[in-house]
Amino acid sequence: MNPLMAASLQMIIGGLVLLLMGMAFGEHRNLVFDPRGLAAVIYLILFGSIVGYVCFIYILDKLSFSTVSLYAYINPIIAVLLGKMILNERMDWTVIMGTGVILLGVLLVQTSRSH
Repeated sequence: MNPLMAASLQMIIGGLVLLLMGMAFGEHRNLVFDPRGLAAVIYLILFGSIVGYVCFIYILDKLSFSTVSLYAYINPIIAVLLGKMILNERMDWTVIMGTGVILLGVLLVQTSRSH
């Protein structure tokens, strides 16, 4: 199957399962539609899910899995940095040390012989 088709099916099926589970647990009672929340959900659907996942599936075809899997380590660092820059979120020594550990892990993966 085409990787992009597989990604699409996974996203649709996953979304439907989560929708049904949310309804079964009564989450629909907390649903509120306001412009800001709706814009955030649309943004997350488009960029956080569809674009991100399709790019991930596409790049799996082009690079080694160990290289592609680094996104799981790099994305949180980017999120922390954006949180600090845009929302002035907390940046203390534990966050800085955690970032250092993550970057060291990325370095080890990238320089390993089996890579």
